[in-house]
Amino acid sequence: MEFTSSTHYFLSILHFLERQGIPPKQALEQIDMVGFDLNNNEQRIALKQYSDLLAFAEQELAHPLIGFELGKDIKSADFGLLGYLIESATTLADAVDVLLKYDQLVANIGQASFSQQHKLARISWQPFAPCSRQVVLRNFTAWLASTRQILGRELSPTIVCFQDSWSSAEQQSLVDWFGCPVFVNCDSNSVEFPTAYLKLRFQSANPSLFTSLAELSKQQLAQITALNDNQDTKQGISQKFSSQVTSLLAELPNLTDCSITTVAQQFAISTRQLQRNLKAQGTSYAELFDRERKTRAEALLNQFIRQKFVEKKLFENNLADNQQTANNIQPINRQNMSKLSIGNIAAACGFSEQSSFNKAFHRWFNCSPSKYLKSQTLHSESKS
Repeated sequence: MEFTSSTHYFLSILHFLERQGIPPKQALEQIDMVGFDLNNNEQRIALKQYSDLLAFAEQELAHPLIGFELGKDIKSADFGLLGYLIESATTLADAVDVLLKYDQLVANIGQASFSQQHKLARISWQPFAPCSRQVVLRNFTAWLASTRQILGRELSPTIVCFQDSWSSAEQQSLVDWFGCPVFVNCDSNSVEFPTAYLKLRFQSANPSLFTSLAELSKQQLAQITALNDNQDTKQGISQKFSSQVTSLLAELPNLTDCSITTVAQQFAISTRQLQRNLKAQGTSYAELFDRERKTRAEALLNQFIRQKFVEKKLFENNLADNQQTANNIQPINRQNMSKLSIGNIAAACGFSEQSSFNKAFHRWFNCSPSKYLKSQTLHSESKS
């Protein structure tokens, strides 16, 4: 399945940027969408292009919470047909129901689910890769912002959870606006609220219009599904190459000398043929290689953190017992080891210079490797 966004939802970002002094043409050029037809509302935008536009907005405006600002700026028209369907719902329960059914009309970039327990209801959303944290943040903020607009009330959830991390200051900004505790580094993205909210009635309720729009939404969703099914058939071979390239990179002991030419030779095809196959699926070798680097860097750093934690415990035991352990482990200079290990990790991820690794790491996780090590180490020690 091809993961896409509606034109309305994509254009709302361009309109926001234009109000900040950034012309749509400039933004589109930066994400390789020169010639994009701004007046064609029937087209769908690839998830990568949608994510790239958010990344460009974050960098150009130097705003780490750009998804938050875009979510607050949401209007019903930005959701397209689904926005008007939700507006015509009678209660919040009806709105949640159609949101779960037809969310893919706006963007089929994640899977939403709903659950109730005691007096609390929860909407969870699991994004499809490659979804950035700005994509997730915009979704959750937009949901609450549109609900507040329709109800004309400053409702607040009881808890909001994000899988991604945010700085303390950024987290506090979210707490202030959501009006409830906001947790990061969670197992899932979710918003929890009292089940009593589900009975709240919309002032814009229009049952007859709701019925008509629901039927139209059903038809449009069927069209998108059929289009994706047809696209899946055409992309079958390309998808095999994508998964095979991903598997090949994951199996390599290190990512040194992993050029696209070298990888293409492993499949006995030309570099251009591999590029065409991956492009047909909406991806590229550079994207797959970058994704493997990120995955490997995180895994190796977490392994190093666990190693440091064990060695710290052994070192403390040595001091307490005033003797060597059974493995004869000597006290170590952990600071020097940290620098050396980060360099080794950079090399294992295919970086010839640690500065390049640091830059890429900051793009992936919004912090430096050393800061990541420090925060995760403190987290591990607090759990022990």
